[in-house]
Amino acid sequence: MTKQAVSRHIQVLETAGLVTRTRDGQRRPCNLRPAALEELTSWIDTYRLEAERRFRRLDAVLETVRAEENRPAENATSANTKSNINTDNKNTDTNKEQEK
Repeated sequence: MTKQAVSRHIQVLETAGLVTRTRDGQRRPCNLRPAALEELTSWIDTYRLEAERRFRRLDAVLETVRAEENRPAENATSANTKSNINTDNKNTDTNKEQEK
């Protein structure tokens, strides 16, 4: 990372109020502001918790949809099995008649 890129990142953090810079001759030491970081963490947690709630609701909806999709498939499978059995019986009857 270049010095210019580091300087820009620090400038963004300073503008956001997360760090302070002081002058010490040619040095420009930076200090973190813990209170500002705590505020930021609290703000992020609010949105994180809301996102987690929404994802849990979405999971519940998707589970319901999956359950509904599986029910007709089970019924259709049963119907197809019955249909195949009936078809096999008809074919067997047809074969018996042809043998006569």
